[in-house]
Amino acid sequence: MASLIELPEAHALRSLSRDGRLLFATRVVRMFAFGLLSVVLVLYLAGQGLAETQVGLLLTWTLVGDAILSLAITLVADRQLPSMMPAVKWGTLAELCSDKQHLR
Repeated sequence: MASLIELPEAHALRSLSRDGRLLFATRVVRMFAFGLLSVVLVLYLAGQGLAETQVGLLLTWTLVGDAILSLAITLVADRQLPSMMPAVKWGTLAELCSDKQHLR
């Protein structure tokens, strides 16, 4: 079994600048917080008497709202920074695809 230090990903993290490592760390903390909040919210709403279907619909519509908001921000940014838009659009698409764990 390879140790974590030998993995190429570990080398990529070590080669990041201080700002890059900080950005990566804040992303990790953010995703952990979102995941924890989802669990706590589901438990709270179930405790308040909402059915599983209602909780699922609430989380699904929250994700749909996030997608619409991300698209709106992207469209506004498209007019402001046209040269950066391919990266922003692909980043938004990747973000939406990676957040599908909330639908389970």
